[in-house]
Amino acid sequence: MSKPIAFIWGATSGIGWATAKIMADDYRIIACGRRQERLEALKQELDHTDVLTLAFDVRDKAAVTSAVNNLPDDWKQF
Repeated sequence: MSKPIAFIWGATSGIGWATAKIMADDYRIIACGRRQERLEALKQELDHTDVLTLAFDVRDKAAVTSAVNNLPDDWKQF
């Protein structure tokens, strides 16, 4: 059985970054934020779990909808 998935907004800094680090031991992480380079740095730091990064601004409803609707199949069970 695979790990459950945590969908974390604002994962590029602060509370979102810290939450991803804490949850990575027990969850696969979908990390969302505006800065792709920061998401990639987080993904490298969390090399002990699966991490999917999504770069978009949560204030853009169309971008949020598109990102969620286009998740790879193996990331849709959250």
